[in-house]
Amino acid sequence: METRLWKFSVHCQTLPGDVVCLTGSCPQLGLWKADKVVTMTRQSSSDNDTDSDKPDVWSVEVAIPLGSDVYFRYCVCICVDYEHEQRVVIKNWETRLKARKIGCHDIPDQDSIHEFGFINTQESLTQCGWLTNETLVELKLYEKPVQIWKKKHQNKNLFVKITPVDVREAGQPSFCSDMDESIDIAETRFKGKAWPVINAASLDGDDCRFHPQNQFGIEVKENGFVSFQAQMFDMHTVAFLVDIFARSDPEKELRDTLPAEHLGSCYVLPNHFKSTEGRVEQPIVSKGFQPIGQFSATYLIIKPLKDAPCDFAISYAQHWKSNWKRLDVGHRGLGNSYSETQYCSNICENTIASLKDSVAHGADMVEFDVQLSKDLVPVIYHNFELCTVISTKKGGQEVSVTMPVKNLTLEQLQQLKTHHVEELKGGRKNFSEDHEDHEPFPSLERALKEINPHAGFNVEIKWDMEFPDGSRECHNPFEMNLFIDVVLRKVLECGDERKIVFSSFNPDVCTTMDMNNSKLVKESIFMMDKRFESNEDEDFPVHIHQQTSPTHSSCSCTSGAKENALPSPSSLIVSEFTPASSAEEITPKVDMEEDGENCKSAFISKASALCI
Repeated sequence: METRLWKFSVHCQTLPGDVVCLTGSCPQLGLWKADKVVTMTRQSSSDNDTDSDKPDVWSVEVAIPLGSDVYFRYCVCICVDYEHEQRVVIKNWETRLKARKIGCHDIPDQDSIHEFGFINTQESLTQCGWLTNETLVELKLYEKPVQIWKKKHQNKNLFVKITPVDVREAGQPSFCSDMDESIDIAETRFKGKAWPVINAASLDGDDCRFHPQNQFGIEVKENGFVSFQAQMFDMHTVAFLVDIFARSDPEKELRDTLPAEHLGSCYVLPNHFKSTEGRVEQPIVSKGFQPIGQFSATYLIIKPLKDAPCDFAISYAQHWKSNWKRLDVGHRGLGNSYSETQYCSNICENTIASLKDSVAHGADMVEFDVQLSKDLVPVIYHNFELCTVISTKKGGQEVSVTMPVKNLTLEQLQQLKTHHVEELKGGRKNFSEDHEDHEPFPSLERALKEINPHAGFNVEIKWDMEFPDGSRECHNPFEMNLFIDVVLRKVLECGDERKIVFSSFNPDVCTTMDMNNSKLVKESIFMMDKRFESNEDEDFPVHIHQQTSPTHSSCSCTSGAKENALPSPSSLIVSEFTPASSAEEITPKVDMEEDGENCKSAFISKASALCI
């Protein structure tokens, strides 16, 4: 194959340890694969006679095919030598729907320098990478995460900084900064290293995006919400040193320039992570080894989706077609079939028949709930429990018994005569089950294959939530990474060109889903709690409304969010697209691509405002 030498150059702002890489559609550029990116070399801006205020220039020369178009993107990575092999961690990449293009007849321009994220002078469009080989540990700080017992510190602003610690050598911690611990904390804590990566974000700040910690960490407030995300290859080899700092409350513009007082520290060790999600509480110890307070955090462990078809070829994460002004969504197909209102559907909810009829009546998308059967098959059903009828020993009298959906295999779910738990209160309802389409518990695979492919799906991941008193809706026996892997793989396998939305009321589910895909759209991600009025914040990407009236007697499109629905920033939601008869117009604040390509899939996170 004949080739031509092409010089790629790009302005890109990077951090120590970052490497700008190149990926593209030809073998020389790695065929969009994360482990085959082409690393670029950094040159200072002054060396290239460019504006000194601009970021450094990264460049590389590659022999690309002659006589064919070549598409490419830039990405920012960390290249880590781990266990005698180089691993690539994706930090950021260009995600505009149409990649950069070199035409088959284009002539090389040695002086051309691109701007990272900007294509054809359009607005920058980039997003964070997905997990490839690394594990992510998230520590979430809220509801008094730091308690200091000494009265003299009660009115001070508290800051938390988390530093990774290598615990592999003979069980003795050694700082990842390759320096021994000493009294001079500025020398041991503040000299950073590219890997492992720890970033932080606060929902109380002006910018809730994840960013590197500054010298004294990030401020934590009594009723605030702060998240730390750490990436590593083996979580059993990394502990976390938590340092607590304090400042008096000076003027805001001076706060970041004044030194902070180091109050104490604690360790979060690998053996503190007992499961995928949980809570850690550790005593804070002063430099004199006296207990002075307590550090508390909830954690989430996210593992990569192995052998997933994720690459740099295309992403719909920030794509929204300009003609999508309104979308009608059929809730559970034709709507709730067990409510007491006059609009109750006469076709059983969450069945193939209900989904098909909703599409036939003009729904752009259908929403349904997915959970796993005992044999790990994604099934469509709303409640965590079901009712079945058994006969008593004496007299053969029928008695309704409730049991968790998770305890039955797909075959058992589909063969047993079951009822909805609401029927215990309102009496049994009889739905036609003469045809297979009307039977409950259809598999997700069947829905993906049989529903009109032009109809979009809003797949709500059912995961139990914790109530204020500490109890849960339903103790889910499935490990969260396993649960999401099974559902996501089935969608990637059978989704084809369908427009698909994932949603969940559990923020950890949304974060895990977000970190394990490169293609699914993350639209309408925002926080909603008691501090916000749903229709008054102009920054919301979707106007929230409660749609309770159906467009006709057999199709009920309802909203998934209510005003002031949630009490704390640890529980976040977003409404479904349900504009059927609302006067409010949905105005998504995302990239408008003026092309005719269909959006293959979408991702609406009802929870994680920190993921973007």
